[in-house]
Amino acid sequence: MPTSVALSSHFEMFVKQQVSTGRFNNVSEVVRAGLRLLEDHEQNQALKLRELQIPTTGTQIPKHSQRSISQGSGLMRLELSPLATADLEAIGDYIAKDSLGNALNFIQGMRAQCQKIVRAPMAYVARPELGMGLRSCAHGRYVIFFRAHDAVVRVERILHSAMDIQSDLLSPQTPIEK
Repeated sequence: MPTSVALSSHFEMFVKQQVSTGRFNNVSEVVRAGLRLLEDHEQNQALKLRELQIPTTGTQIPKHSQRSISQGSGLMRLELSPLATADLEAIGDYIAKDSLGNALNFIQGMRAQCQKIVRAPMAYVARPELGMGLRSCAHGRYVIFFRAHDAVVRVERILHSAMDIQSDLLSPQTPIEK
C-alpha cells in the first residue's frame, strides 16, 4: 500500500541525514523506524494511564498496591472511601492533562503516604472540629483525611489545602468493616 508523506523542510533534512549515515537504506526505513518509536511511546502512555486507574467498585486499594502492615499485635488495612477514590481520580486526571509522568508519580506518592499513615495513624493530627475520629495528614499541596478504627485506616477525602475545608465536605461517618 504505497503512501505519500509530505515532510517539512526540517524533517526532510533529518531523513536525508539519516539515510546518508548509512544507518537506513532509504526514506521508508526512516519513516518506519519513527512510526515504531511512536507506537512504543503510545503503548507506554496507555500502560501508564492504566496504572493511574483506581477501581471504583469498592473502597479498597488494589491488591498489588495494598499491604497489610503490622501495628502492635494486629494488622492494619487501608481503605479508600468512594469520595476519596473520586478525589484521587480527579487529581490524577487533572495532573495528567499536563504530564502523565507527573500524574503517575503523584498517585504513587499518595499511595506511599497512605501506607505511612497505616503504620502509625494515631501520630497524625486529630480533627474533631471536622468529624468524629477524623485525622489529617498533609501531602504536598493536598490533605488526606482519614479515620482509624480497629484494624482499618479509612481515607475519607483527599482535598487541596487551599480549599476552605468544612465538615460537610467530608463524608458522613460510615461504619468501617472489620
